[in-house]
Amino acid sequence: MKREIATISEELTESSQIQLDSTKLLNFYVGDMLSLAQINSDKFRKDCCNFNIKQTVEEVMKIQKHKADTMQISVVAEFVSFDD
Repeated sequence: MKREIATISEELTESSQIQLDSTKLLNFYVGDMLSLAQINSDKFRKDCCNFNIKQTVEEVMKIQKHKADTMQISVVAEFVSFDD
């Protein structure tokens, strides 16, 4: 019973993280659409910020892996050029 609860807890945590990552990605897309609208109206301002590329790629991979798992497709990725 404790194993089942631990497994369910892990699955819920992973699911919540995937939903959070999906929300971040959707927010990014919305920002892109707003930027496109600003470009079209000649009111675009460049807004640069630092971000962790490894973390971003890992978040996208988690989302894609979840989608692939539901379609019974195997996804494997290895990051060899990122330094921890």
